[in-house]
Amino acid sequence: MNKSLSHIDNTLLKLDEAELMALNRKIIERLKLIRRTKNVFSIAKFNIMDRVYFTNNGEKITGTIVRLNQKTISIDADNGGQWRVAPDFLIKIIEQ
Repeated sequence: MNKSLSHIDNTLLKLDEAELMALNRKIIERLKLIRRTKNVFSIAKFNIMDRVYFTNNGEKITGTIVRLNQKTISIDADNGGQWRVAPDFLIKIIEQ
């Protein structure tokens, strides 16, 4: 264990229940902020009308982005279906 983690462990042992609960809330808020930031950067890689594909149960689904939501991207699939997909699962199709 590195020195920094050892220091944190020692500090945690000195905190009472109320202080640990307050620290827990701050940690959760920080983690949510990190997730939101990552999601914004993931979605920013795409634009409306981009052609994309993803895999669902082993099937490759292709389609066109129609909306960028807060956490997902809405896609009109070529097969007529509509999907909301997390940006990390999408691959942009580069048409030449």
